[in-house]
Order: sequence, then structure tokens, then C-alpha cells
Amino acid sequence: MRRLLTLGIALALAPPAGAAPPAVQLAAAPQIGVAPLESTLVATGDAVSYRWEIGGVLLGEGATVRHVFPVGHHQVELVATAASGEVTREAVTVSAFHLSLHAPRVADFGRRIQVSGRVLPAVAGEPVTLERDGQAVATARVRSGGRYSIGVRPRAPGSYLVRIGALVSRPVTVGIRPRVAVSLEGSRI
Repeated sequence: MRRLLTLGIALALAPPAGAAPPAVQLAAAPQIGVAPLESTLVATGDAVSYRWEIGGVLLGEGATVRHVFPVGHHQVELVATAASGEVTREAVTVSAFHLSLHAPRVADFGRRIQVSGRVLPAVAGEPVTLERDGQAVATARVRSGGRYSIGVRPRAPGSYLVRIGALVSRPVTVGIRPRVAVSLEGSRI
């Protein structure tokens, strides 16, 4: 009798036959960008509840959650629960970067200047493109530690920025100090 009672309780508490974990899809938009990165996390599927976590800490609940991510790579886990109590776990990585650009405010006409900066988290080996007024003028690669440096000879004032993939820095304006060259015709001076 005791065995029959135990079997009856076990069957009563067991999930219904054919119960399956919920099928879910998730997305983050944007998934990569400059910090602070405001991203929308969206889950779709047949779950009855959605819970978003980072490292076991609750980020939000519901099919759609908005969150502002600081600098870093963030593994966001979705815990989706079906009506039967079955659970599915899925994850997406959201990456928020810091991208800086430093340049002199004024440069001598035609003299080489160094523009430099840093990208965090570091993405060593990635190409960096320096643009002036929307036109690419030079490239370099990110070094270990996320630093980069690019030499350029400005000949006109303009607004500079750098691009690393889809990441864009804030622009920096560089003015030009003119160079005056004087010569006396026929004097060889």
C-alpha cells in the first residue's frame, strides 16, 4: 500500500506526458556599440514567463527588457518557463565599448601629428580608420591593451574621428597654423 501511495504521489507531481521545455528565440538590439549602450532584449516563443539575468542577478522580467550596459562584454541569460514548469535557458552576449580619440587642437601646416586613443575592452589586431570630414585618411591596428596611434600630416582644418568596425569615436576638431614661406626672386634665399 505504501508503494502504491508513493507511486500515486510521484505521478501526480510529475509533469504531464509530452511536456517539453519552451521553444524560444532571443535577440539584443543593438548587440554591439559604444558605452553606455542602451539595448533592447527581446524573447519570442511559447514560454509563459521570461526572466533575464546577468551572472545570476535579475536584470528584468518579461518578453522585452531595456537595459543600459557599461563598458564590457555582458553574457545575458534568458530563463524561459513553459506552462508545465519546464525551463529553457538561452544566452546572448552584449558588448559595450569605450572608444577615445586624442589629437592636438592646433597643428602646424604639413607637419606630422600623432592622434591616439584606446578601445576598451581591448580588441588587439583590429583595424582602426582615421577619418577627416567623412573621408578615410589613415589606418592602424589596435595594439594589446587596446591602444592605437596614427600619424598624419594635416593640410586643412577639419573634424577627425576613428572607426573600429561599427564603433565610432566622438569627433575632435584640429585647426591649422599656417606656414609662411618667403623667398626673394633671384637671390637664392
